[in-house]
Amino acid sequence: MGKPCNFMDKAYLTNNELTIIESMKDSKSKGGLSMANKQTDSHESRFEELFLTDVDIAVRSYAAHSRTVEPGWLFQSHNHPMFELNMVLSGQQLCRADGKEYVMEPGDIVLLKPEVKHECEATGLLKVHYCCVHFDLDEPALRQALCSIHHTYHKAESPLAAALRPILVHLAEAKPTKWEALPFIFQLLTALSRLLSNAPEGLLGSSQESGGLANRIAERLNGLLAERHGDADDDYRISAIAEELGYSAAYCNRIFRKVFGMSPRQYLSKMKLREARLLLLNGELTIDAIAERLGYKDTSQFSKQFKRWTQISPSQYRQMFR
Repeated sequence: MGKPCNFMDKAYLTNNELTIIESMKDSKSKGGLSMANKQTDSHESRFEELFLTDVDIAVRSYAAHSRTVEPGWLFQSHNHPMFELNMVLSGQQLCRADGKEYVMEPGDIVLLKPEVKHECEATGLLKVHYCCVHFDLDEPALRQALCSIHHTYHKAESPLAAALRPILVHLAEAKPTKWEALPFIFQLLTALSRLLSNAPEGLLGSSQESGGLANRIAERLNGLLAERHGDADDDYRISAIAEELGYSAAYCNRIFRKVFGMSPRQYLSKMKLREARLLLLNGELTIDAIAERLGYKDTSQFSKQFKRWTQISPSQYRQMFR
């Protein structure tokens, strides 16, 4: 197999491009659109380039489904650590969440945040056809934006319902295969990202101050990952972050949970799990080496923690990809 073409490789650049490429090296770190000028021989060369923000994200969808139920059907009160989207396709559904009741008509959507207790009931005289998806992601900006969405209930004519309806309707008609699930979750995140990047007035709540503190906490938690330590001192380190920022640990925990929908410790665990999964995909690393790299005192401690996270051992996880 031949070597992939890299547009930055000298073999694929003209002399004119080679002359000016050095002036562009600083533009990537700044992001955005850049312009470079360089006098070569007797004429001027110009080009534009655009660097997108780097993306590092882990996504999970769970139990995405559509269902038709008889009048009087009830899914009893429960909660879970994932986001949930629920849309009524036909009939009438009553959703109880946030201590409120929402009467959902066809096209209406509820967006439930992690750990919110909720229950759904088929009301009226007709069967209810609805679709539902649970999802989770660890990309801080998108997660924070999702958690800052002001309302749980969104009518069919609302911007959020309009953006997501085609995707959720397709879910209701899709075949239950992996090759349907992958484009579905990508389309869902794309629609949400586009909506939230230019959010209509009233969609997002005002949480600039608490968001700033939560982001500073997240930055420091990400820094802890580079220190390669296990779980034993996480609580101490999180308390130290709160003290450094000038707040109590309880206040930081409350603000962080409000903005990101999880506690600082849960956030740190998700980051560790993602790092562990990525390292296990590297067949050249032994599990002993991975445990050491992640800062665990021995392989047994790492294996026990990984199994608590995933219900399978590191070796079993690695076998899934061989």
